[in-house]
Amino acid sequence: MGYIQYDGILSGLSGVPEYTLTTPTFDKVTVQLDPKYWGKKELVIKKEGQGDYIKEIRLGNKKINKYLISHDDLIKAGEITFIVTENPNKK
Repeated sequence: MGYIQYDGILSGLSGVPEYTLTTPTFDKVTVQLDPKYWGKKELVIKKEGQGDYIKEIRLGNKKINKYLISHDDLIKAGEITFIVTENPNKK
């Protein structure tokens, strides 16, 4: 069975609360959260730029240098932004 995702966050499905980050399909996705449980009202996933290649990822206002993120870090930040480009990053 395949797993389709469009928001750029793919659950590892391994029982470990972390996600693999990929290029989102949509420019913005807002996930409504129960503030009584999560401590905030929403999680915002944004894509800036054009293209399929990730140039930079910001968790909240902090740049991150990995493609794996814990569930707790994602929810605490409340926002993740993918800066994308049409050309691959050749670092």
